[in-house]
Amino acid sequence: MLVEEVVVWPKLKPNVKAKWLEALRSGKYPQGEAALRTRMPNGTDSFCCLGVLCDVLSPNEWSPEPAGSKRNLITFQPSPVFMGWSAFLPNRLMQEQFIGAENSGLPHKLQLHLGSMNDKDHKSFAEIAQWIEENL
Repeated sequence: MLVEEVVVWPKLKPNVKAKWLEALRSGKYPQGEAALRTRMPNGTDSFCCLGVLCDVLSPNEWSPEPAGSKRNLITFQPSPVFMGWSAFLPNRLMQEQFIGAENSGLPHKLQLHLGSMNDKDHKSFAEIAQWIEENL
């Protein structure tokens, strides 16, 4: 018999949760993959679900990559870099947004879970928002 792991996720502060859910459901953010934010060839930006949270919380902390970069990423500062791009949220930002997370930030496992929903499972922002509403 398989025993499914029960995960208890940290809870978002209610005002942060409301803003993130509203943004994910707004249609304002084109959905992208594999990076928090990417500049598309047509000049618009796409976001992963975690990039939307960064933009909601701190929209002035984005920096474009240097001219001539082939990846066209918009980097959130300061953000941990994974394989050359910013795919995870800064602990400082997360420590401020989760109840009881002052010393731990957003658990890496949760970031991987949300990133997987966005990139691997190709869940829409509306589906991800529903999961966030029910679990965080």
